[in-house]
Amino acid sequence: MKPKHLAQLRKEAEALATPTTGGPVELADVDRARLVHELQTHQIELELQNDQLREAQLELVQSHNLFSDLYNFAPIGYITLDRGLQIARANLRASELLGVDRRELVGSWFRRFVSSKDQDTYYHNIQKQPEFVTPQELELRLLKSDGTTFHARLEITASRESEGEQAHCLIAISDLSAQKKPNRTDSS
Repeated sequence: MKPKHLAQLRKEAEALATPTTGGPVELADVDRARLVHELQTHQIELELQNDQLREAQLELVQSHNLFSDLYNFAPIGYITLDRGLQIARANLRASELLGVDRRELVGSWFRRFVSSKDQDTYYHNIQKQPEFVTPQELELRLLKSDGTTFHARLEITASRESEGEQAHCLIAISDLSAQKKPNRTDSS
């Protein structure tokens, strides 16, 4: 629902507060009648604003729930790194890919999940991260909590605050394991 402007709410409130009795008002009662009308108008205006706020809040909750579902149940992992390159947020797929409960991911260093063979590649690319104008892609091996590795494609995007200062780093993780397995053909 589109929010109404205050002037429009005021007109609606005045229309709803206008007495329908149409009876004459004594001259001595004019000030009191005007004050009562003004108070009724304000009360109705506040009720209309509250209705709009409730509708906006409901739309916001629905939008948040939709975003949350899309984020958490995406087919690729999403991780947000803070300025210190620690994991600030992770979706369920990232947790599943790395074999770690999402609560344990938050606050940990992402580099701990990068294979020792690919640490240099990771550091080289993550150090350039503040300069990113477009997302950067790299392939490397990530470690699961059980010690196994898998091939992954990382798409790293720098996110900036309003004044251009680095705020955080967004990483999308795609599992490439199926693509990296050697093709086996039957010898028959």
